[in-house]
Amino acid sequence: MAVFVSLPLAFLLSVILLTRFDIKGHHEGLFLLKGRDWRPFEFKDDLYLGDGNRLLLHFDTDRIRNLLPMLNRREAGKAYLKYVWDATDGSGYVVNVFPDGKQLMTSFSRFTEDDGKIVHGIFVGGGLPDSVRLDSVNGGNDTGMAWFDGTRWYHVWCNVNEGIGQKSSSGSGISPSGWKFLGSRVLNQSNTRLVLESEHEVVIAGVPLLIRRHAYFTAGEPFFRLGITMTNVGTRPLPF
Repeated sequence: MAVFVSLPLAFLLSVILLTRFDIKGHHEGLFLLKGRDWRPFEFKDDLYLGDGNRLLLHFDTDRIRNLLPMLNRREAGKAYLKYVWDATDGSGYVVNVFPDGKQLMTSFSRFTEDDGKIVHGIFVGGGLPDSVRLDSVNGGNDTGMAWFDGTRWYHVWCNVNEGIGQKSSSGSGISPSGWKFLGSRVLNQSNTRLVLESEHEVVIAGVPLLIRRHAYFTAGEPFFRLGITMTNVGTRPLPF
């Protein structure tokens, strides 16, 4: 039995087969990029720091924090927090808004490392699509951890400089993208206080470590607190 496929349908099927789809449900826009593997294209609904030089076409939506009413609650003359956090992906951002309109924005795990691997959890780095595109009007100043003085953005911190390894090893250790991501959650949230948590596992010399990371935000404070707890869940000691 002969099977006939129309040319438009054949073209569509070819495009689908040649495209890697990465849909996170973030609704930050529609982005077509050059592929990283044998497929020439990649289609995403979000854009991370490190993706900008692969971007071919894009259609941005407004930032999530401007779309969700719960993120725009504000009392005149008072500091407040607004945030977006994807617990499944372990990524998001927090904006600390001060009474005079100044802002401190911190992005977490919205970047790819040099090897193309994505980081998950409470690791500072990355930015929103309109910040990480190569044609950003802010030149990347509003990525990572950034300060807005009411007029322009100032870059405070880029990506996390962190790794873990065996104490006796001369190497650079295991970077965050090599940590097994176990999950994340919002532990406490209000207009003035926010606590985020992410869990990870790292195996060093055959010994597993359970790592919990917490980020503590308070409205009006020009910083956040980072807590790291490491637990040896193996059966022998490990210097790291």
